[in-house]
Amino acid sequence: MAKYSDKLVKEIISYVEDDSFTVSEICQYLKISRKSFYEWKATKPEFAKALEDAYEHCEEKLVIMARRSLKNKIMGYAIMETKTTSVPDRNDPTGYRVIKKVTRRIDREADTATIKLVLERNDKRQAEKKTKEQEKEKPEYRPLNITVVDQEAKHNLLF
Repeated sequence: MAKYSDKLVKEIISYVEDDSFTVSEICQYLKISRKSFYEWKATKPEFAKALEDAYEHCEEKLVIMARRSLKNKIMGYAIMETKTTSVPDRNDPTGYRVIKKVTRRIDREADTATIKLVLERNDKRQAEKKTKEQEKEKPEYRPLNITVVDQEAKHNLLF
């Protein structure tokens, strides 16, 4: 079983940041128990902080990728596809030689469902913003307390 070290922490953090593996898989690969992992997290503040930062960094990367993907779905995009045909090389029994290579461009159109979703989300944000602005403009009403000293006036107000 591995002992706690800065080198081990760096490896764990790199796996967490890359979002490559679960905690169980990381522990199994690095030959540490899950119990040790969670014990270190509970007792070593620098490890807990590094993990928290790694998860946050991972989340930030996912959001960036999601935005890029969303942009591609809204605008459309092109991909290049290459197909290669190879045959065994007569001069080299372990190798192959390329006899045909075809590259083609595949255009992906904008996804209307995604466009609609983004526009609806924007409309909702605008409506929320407008509601907040309207609430700021509303005057604040407070109860008015009047003390009537004159008994006749007090009687006339009550009836």
